[in-house]
Amino acid sequence: MLEQLVAENFDSSSCRFVDAFHKCLPRLGREEVFWRFHFLLATIYYTAASPHRIRILSNGKCDPSDPQATIEYLIPFLVAGFRAPGKELAKAATQKANEAKTSSSASRGCYGF
Repeated sequence: MLEQLVAENFDSSSCRFVDAFHKCLPRLGREEVFWRFHFLLATIYYTAASPHRIRILSNGKCDPSDPQATIEYLIPFLVAGFRAPGKELAKAATQKANEAKTSSSASRGCYGF
């Protein structure tokens, strides 16, 4: 029942948000935008549903009842998630680093000297 309620009330607007993000981030595939949007929602839901956790874990230093502080930390975190390299770009960078490491260690012998 809850899933149906969420679908009826949020699927349409969620798809519009994904469309807008995808338009702004054409370097990311649509599937990747969906995943990032999913993580965005999960972050917001958890922050709203379990605000006491951060207060306990931080020994009261983080106060989720302060909306300004929450927004000041939340927005840069979410923006970084959408700005992060796409899966394919990250995979290519990792492969390039591994190749450089392999060619570097190959010239030094089997013990790395």
